[in-house]
Amino acid sequence: MKQKLLFLSLTIISLFSCQNKSIEYKEYLCNVDLQIEMFPDSSFFSDIRCMQYSQGYIYSLDVERRDIVTFREDFSDMHIIGNQGSCPEELTGQLLTI
Repeated sequence: MKQKLLFLSLTIISLFSCQNKSIEYKEYLCNVDLQIEMFPDSSFFSDIRCMQYSQGYIYSLDVERRDIVTFREDFSDMHIIGNQGSCPEELTGQLLTI
């Protein structure tokens, strides 16, 4: 009896699990309007983990450099917040890997 119940259960599971469901995905053509790869001092972004937008500014968290970069939507008015270190107002890797 247990074997018949097990066989019936497996048969039902296999019938319903192998359905071919047609899923259509929308495709969007994206173009780059503006981009920035380098800081004004010729250094590069290295490991950006988070970006936030607020009141016309983009805030970018770079874990490798241990700083936060702020800039406007058109990549002007760039400022760097924080420096690498363990003192107050400095950023460590421990704080940035939350």
